[in-house]
Amino acid sequence: MKNITVNFIRSIDSIGTRSTGVSWRLREDGNGIVLFADDTSLLFKIDRLQPAFDEVNSTIFEVVEWFSINNLLLNERKTKHFRFFLTSAQPVNGKAMVKNEILDIVDTTLFLGLTLDAKLRWNSQITRSVKRLSSAAYAVKIIRRLTPVKARLVYFSFFIVS
Repeated sequence: MKNITVNFIRSIDSIGTRSTGVSWRLREDGNGIVLFADDTSLLFKIDRLQPAFDEVNSTIFEVVEWFSINNLLLNERKTKHFRFFLTSAQPVNGKAMVKNEILDIVDTTLFLGLTLDAKLRWNSQITRSVKRLSSAAYAVKIIRRLTPVKARLVYFSFFIVS
């Protein structure tokens, strides 16, 4: 796991020159780190027959320590434990911890703009997208009633055609 921390530090250093973008570090054992803007995700591949949550918690501790040394804050309230698995498999029982607090296990999470669920199905993403699209359609309907035809034509030509 020390490799992950080293890669994490390298990733943070390399991101210093970019304001946005994804930095992806994935080792052969399936563990890795995803950095996007100011979000950091630690990825662990856990063997269901031999869960290694000591290794997970030790790596989390190292990352929290690194954050502290580099004057970065970790928002413990937003830090969640998300696990995904095949539909037919049972999840591995284990507790991930940050600063001696057990992380909440969540069934869905927003990851790089996609809503993921524990079984990697599209239901949550579709539901979220439908809500957003219906809100946008409603806004267009209201704007259509409130604006003159010329303004709508300008809007259409600017946003839709171009």
